[in-house]
Amino acid sequence: MTVKNNYLNRGYLVTSTTQAKKIAKLHLEKLDLADKFSFGLPEVDDRYHVWRVPLVATGHRIGEIVINSKTSTIDYKKSSKSPFLIKKAMEVIHTPKKVKK
Repeated sequence: MTVKNNYLNRGYLVTSTTQAKKIAKLHLEKLDLADKFSFGLPEVDDRYHVWRVPLVATGHRIGEIVINSKTSTIDYKKSSKSPFLIKKAMEVIHTPKKVKK
């Protein structure tokens, strides 16, 4: 049995990292933050039936978006809050980049 089949047997609508990233990107687009963050490697948490998609900026994990595996909706209670993400995005924009010598 493949991993994808295992997820389907559990009733998951989100069965791949690609799908999880796509949902997370749509969420960031609604916040007008899609170009401020990149994604780390999404992980499925099969104990809670969620996908955790790490948000990365300037090489550091800033937060995460949590997606319900069975409904494909954002879990706003478990995800990093929008005001926090906006604040971090502004910090990234206004932080000068280090120049290698």
